[in-house]
Amino acid sequence: MIKLGNQFLSELVNREIKEIVTKMGFEIVEAGAGRTSGMTKIIIIIYNNNGVSLHDCEKVSKIVLPRLEMIGMPDNLSVEVSSPGTDRVIKRKDEYRIFKGRGVIIYYGNKDVPVKGVISDFLADKNIVRIKRAKDLTDINIDTIRKAKLYDYQEVEK
Repeated sequence: MIKLGNQFLSELVNREIKEIVTKMGFEIVEAGAGRTSGMTKIIIIIYNNNGVSLHDCEKVSKIVLPRLEMIGMPDNLSVEVSSPGTDRVIKRKDEYRIFKGRGVIIYYGNKDVPVKGVISDFLADKNIVRIKRAKDLTDINIDTIRKAKLYDYQEVEK
């Protein structure tokens, strides 16, 4: 049985399931682990451009759980798999790549008014997310972003 801190446990879970989930056609947006009331809870958020159904979440859970048990995860293990949701707060730089083509609202710099648009590109080497608004493109340095979250595409286009 593995007894680890939550951060290390989260990294282990992500490393052990990444290839499995990717082969199933999904990206891991987030994988975390925590312990409450003597139970180890694994939370996995997956994404696919075509959407994530309840059936997809069940399928991933059924395949991932035995793998986690096999590597010696603590007893009383539960796995919860879900989609990121329509208004997910973006937490990691790589999510700009994952959510390319999705609507986003970004608060950055010292501006009080957010930028609403569609993630057109993520230039990791330049630390830039490119946002498309109507026919305009806006480059935003990721280090200046105070908050970003997914935003309904139709509302962005209005």
